[in-house]
Amino acid sequence: MDSNHVGVAAQGSRWAPPRAHAASAASDRYGLQAQIALEHVAPVTRWERIAVHYTALAEIEPNPVIELNRAVAIAMAEGPEHGLALMDTIEGLDAYHLLHSARADLLRRLGRAEDARAAYQRALELAANPVERAFLEQRLRDQLDELGGGDQQ
Repeated sequence: MDSNHVGVAAQGSRWAPPRAHAASAASDRYGLQAQIALEHVAPVTRWERIAVHYTALAEIEPNPVIELNRAVAIAMAEGPEHGLALMDTIEGLDAYHLLHSARADLLRRLGRAEDARAAYQRALELAANPVERAFLEQRLRDQLDELGGGDQQ
């Protein structure tokens, strides 16, 4: 390096190396959302890290949809019973079809077919998107078949 070149750090700036910057950026709303997105596209989804990021995001920006996403991540990391317990404490999403859809999936994974059927039915009542409705209708049919009532539609 020649004597005319003075590094950024030597100039007294607030510049930080990229790794340190990435760590500090992850503590704001957009940084946390970026970290969550990165975890989702990684070759192996690390649900425990996604849950940690959603927990931090919920502290910065508390809202029930973030809490729902956090509950899903915890369900994937620790088991459906843990996520379901959290979902059952979320207020303000009774008219949100994705809450009922997520609950239905966790109930299905826990072998609670009748409860899952009821949750899929509620999600279907609330869903407006045709693709989501088709998915929920199929899941509901699957639950009815599991309960032995597939012919009763």
